[in-house]
Amino acid sequence: MNFTELVKSNRQIIQFVNDWPGKDQPYHIKKNLELTKYIGTLDVASSRFNTILLRLSEHPMMKEQFANDVSQCNLIMKKFFVNTLRLKTWPKAIKPFIRWRLHRIGTQQIPKIKSTLKKVIDTVDGTH
Repeated sequence: MNFTELVKSNRQIIQFVNDWPGKDQPYHIKKNLELTKYIGTLDVASSRFNTILLRLSEHPMMKEQFANDVSQCNLIMKKFFVNTLRLKTWPKAIKPFIRWRLHRIGTQQIPKIKSTLKKVIDTVDGTH
């Protein structure tokens, strides 16, 4: 597993989050507020994923142990990102289905990133 490839592949997600104008808009302007919670979820998930990669790059002996978890986390983030882009660009009639899909990914799969980060920190710090 090459961490530089994972970081480069997630650069598009980070750029999308950084380019989001929703954080600068006043709340009374309802434009693009629909995506704000999904962008926030992507932001937190990407920061946790990058923290996992950073901690594992500091301890190369642990890379093999967490290779499967890291690849799963990467796939989860890409799935959430693709569906967020779909919510932004696809027709209005399909948006309820995409919102439902994002909710399912966000409640059932995104927590895997947080648990993987906790597991990595516990293992690296020796508390586990």
